[in-house]
Amino acid sequence: GYSGEGSKVVNLVMWAPKMLVADWKILTAHNLGTGLKTSFARKQAATRLLKVIASTATVMAIANAISPNSAETDPRSSDFGKIKVGNTRFGFTASQGALMTLASRIVTNQTKSTKTGQIKNFGEGYKPQTRFSTMVDFISKKANPTARAIIDWARGYNFDYEKPTVGSSLYG
Repeated sequence: GYSGEGSKVVNLVMWAPKMLVADWKILTAHNLGTGLKTSFARKQAATRLLKVIASTATVMAIANAISPNSAETDPRSSDFGKIKVGNTRFGFTASQGALMTLASRIVTNQTKSTKTGQIKNFGEGYKPQTRFSTMVDFISKKANPTARAIIDWARGYNFDYEKPTVGSSLYG
């Protein structure tokens, strides 16, 4: 687990590592109960996971009933766990949705475009993604603003594929 000991480097680079670890534990029912000492705790972890799944499915179903196709149900899409109204997306799964999307992409070796809805296999097309690049992008998106600016400058582009400037880095 994440104890905080020896985590100064992680805290220096990442935005909210404790929250990410907590979300991971919820989504894996604390690594399928292996990190829990009592059967009561394992049952509570499983119950919490079922509640997360049920509430996410319920919110998406209600959103899609009110406005068809406003909530993305395919976890390979970056819009999974978000409700789209016009060009604005409202997330309701926090980093849990992002973890589900990462896991889905790694397992299926595919990604779904938020613009076209097209499903692409890793390694195909223009600027092809891979499992590795997907994991690196996920981790770099969790960087704090200072680390994010350093990553953008080192790569030569930001998440909008624009060259970073002093102004854009300070704004970010």
